Amino acid sequence: MMILFVVAACACLSASQEITDGPRDKTVFRGRDAVFSCVVRDAPGHWILNDTNIDDLPGALRDDLSHDSVSAAVFYYISLRIPGRVEYNGTRVKCAIENDGDNTLLESEFAVLKIQGLLEAVGSVVALNNNSSIAISWTAPFSLDVTGVDPDIWYSVHVLVYNVTDENNPTAILCTDCINITETHYTFTPDYLLSPCHVYNFSVIPLNGVGQGESTNHSTFLYGHVVSDDTGLLIDEAINIDVFERSRDAFQILITAPLFVNKTVLCFLGHFTLWYYNSDQEKCPGVVSVVFPELISGEEGMVVWQIESQVVLGKDCDYTVSIASHSGAGETNSSGSFSIS
Repeated sequence: MMILFVVAACACLSASQEITDGPRDKTVFRGRDAVFSCVVRDAPGHWILNDTNIDDLPGALRDDLSHDSVSAAVFYYISLRIPGRVEYNGTRVKCAIENDGDNTLLESEFAVLKIQGLLEAVGSVVALNNNSSIAISWTAPFSLDVTGVDPDIWYSVHVLVYNVTDENNPTAILCTDCINITETHYTFTPDYLLSPCHVYNFSVIPLNGVGQGESTNHSTFLYGHVVSDDTGLLIDEAINIDVFERSRDAFQILITAPLFVNKTVLCFLGHFTLWYYNSDQEKCPGVVSVVFPELISGEEGMVVWQIESQVVLGKDCDYTVSIASHSGAGETNSSGSFSIS
């Protein structure tokens, strides 16, 4: 009969000398030290970096590292601290003990140091719009698992809004729900109606334990638009004029006009000049008013242009109000009529 004896392999030199706990892979944020540890029995132990004993490393590199050893009974607890700098990314670390009798060497498995730096930009920013909100989403940048919490990333979204007629003066939107975002999406829902004549620029910034990563910008708007100062694009037949008496001969004139022209949003440059005219100037004196058009919510939630004017007019008069742009040089482009009684 043949008897087979199976001997289990162990990290040992003798019955007493052994590495009982070797170093493990480490991932740290850039700028934060990585500490490797090793437990050996009946021998002091030492560290090896990338196949080189740390005592044989160049002086400057050796000065970068710090190592320590604490003994308790027959065990030695040794540690090695490596700075979390980019040049140490991928460093291989192991501990070893040497038998003083025959100079044989016992080594642990290599542990690998990985350094997570600043994040790259997010990708594939997509926006979905409606009249009350804009939802954006993006894909996360690559990140190493540093803390064991998935993911080790959070996001900040900056919102800039500018009128298409004045792109050089954007307005920064302050929001409390657009920081420390842990999901890869965000919905911008202001407490006002989104303007079809504004462009909304979103900057998505990934962050981690190192700091702020690369920003990704994405601009969106609600509809296709055309920027013009030609009030002739206002269709005369579609203009609605409402007159409200405020006090004595003071009247509020509200002129509303469609937002869309040929399925494209009409965005006006600058102010309008209104001429109120009646052929009988003695009885019904004319008035000139300078106003700025505004976008308001009309019937059934439709957005329309509103031109509001406060003027003093003669009673019992039929007026024609002509609308010209700020660059119209006195030429009227659109008009409508109303009566004061």
